[in-house]
Amino acid sequence: MPSTSKAQARLMAAAAHNPAFAKKVGIPTKVAKEFNQADKGKKFAGGGMAKENSKLDLAQDKKIVKKAVNMHDKQLHGGKKTDLTKLKKVAVLVKRWLKAAALKFAVKLKGR
Repeated sequence: MPSTSKAQARLMAAAAHNPAFAKKVGIPTKVAKEFNQADKGKKFAGGGMAKENSKLDLAQDKKIVKKAVNMHDKQLHGGKKTDLTKLKKVAVLVKRWLKAAALKFAVKLKGR
């Protein structure tokens, strides 16, 4: 049976070539060798399902966040909409502050 991912293939190869490691991770060496043999010549360059469905996942995440914000508005603010532009402004300010703090720290280290 071939491996289903690059990580599984690497794990099985390690277990097939190192009996102590196979025992540590709980994989019988015989099974690991079968997987390793089936994986010969197979390439795992695709990146898996996460890469294929990333746009779909992003859209789904946005939908969930929007729903959560709306529920929050209903429960705590009597249905008034939250002004998200304020949050964006705060995020920009925090990024600037972090950048400035990092530069200050770098200058301190350089002056030592």
